[in-house]
Amino acid sequence: IKGVYIMLKVIKGHEKSTADVIRTNLRKINRQKCSWLKENSPITPTTDNNHDFYLYDDKKLIGGLLGHIQYGWWHGDCLWIDEEYRGQGYASKLMSQAEIYAEENGLIGIYFETWDFQARPFYEKLGYTVFGELSDCPFGSTFYFMMKKLGTPHQRRLRALALKNGLDDFC
Repeated sequence: IKGVYIMLKVIKGHEKSTADVIRTNLRKINRQKCSWLKENSPITPTTDNNHDFYLYDDKKLIGGLLGHIQYGWWHGDCLWIDEEYRGQGYASKLMSQAEIYAEENGLIGIYFETWDFQARPFYEKLGYTVFGELSDCPFGSTFYFMMKKLGTPHQRRLRALALKNGLDDFC
């Protein structure tokens, strides 16, 4: 035992610097166990992998798709379209842009979460499939995990290699 007294501190909220230390230490352990993480994932947490898509009507923000790259996938955090502009194909256009972005960067695919009261049929129409679900999250609702793989592993490796070597026209 290194110390006689260990303090447990419960924080309601978020201490960014402390959370970053915890994430960094876990990432160090994970990188020792997984060669892909060692080669592709930074030790320290970063927001450099955020890649968002926005829609404007003139200067008015009417929608957006927020997300980031994580472990060779693009993770969609939030898709929103202003109520006045819904049903006009804008959400599909944003999803299409995210897929193009993911393909251009050699990513495996796209994943995100949605609830049963949101737009699961919309995503399924675009080729996304459910790979997990949590019932009663929150109580009375179901939370779905959805994904879509892009291209074959060979195609993704070739595209990523070409982009890495500056051969954009190859892609």
